[in-house]
Amino acid sequence: MIRLCILSLFLMIASGAFAQTANKAQETGLFYANEQLADARDEQAAFDLMLELRCIQCQGQSIADSDAPIAEAMRHQVRLQIEQGKQQDEIKDWMIARYGDYVSFDPSATGVSLALWLAPILIFLLALYLVIPLFRKTKDQKIETQTDTQDEEVI
Repeated sequence: MIRLCILSLFLMIASGAFAQTANKAQETGLFYANEQLADARDEQAAFDLMLELRCIQCQGQSIADSDAPIAEAMRHQVRLQIEQGKQQDEIKDWMIARYGDYVSFDPSATGVSLALWLAPILIFLLALYLVIPLFRKTKDQKIETQTDTQDEEVI
């Protein structure tokens, strides 16, 4: 009997939590966040775009994989704009304008991101420029040392 009371209490609490979640989704209008579009092509286009967009709350997760509330809102926006007939590039540009370059897994190579892409190459070339003369000096010193040793042996 006690088990039955505990089980019914648990079910009452759980049903209240589920009802609150459903009401919250209705209030915020985020039904598209987890609900697929009717047209399979539109849904595939939306899903492909969701894989290209990074959740700004989760480190390294796409909005398709993330359970964060901001990712739900972003998925909602993607589906809503796909349904309105916008192209993937337009939606991606809108997301970048709203959330910054970080939202894209494939950021454009302009400004600061271009410097970040080029910096390792420039540092490597600078290191080669500084290190190669050191090896040449060492090689020249070995040759001079060998000639000095040979000269001493001849004398």
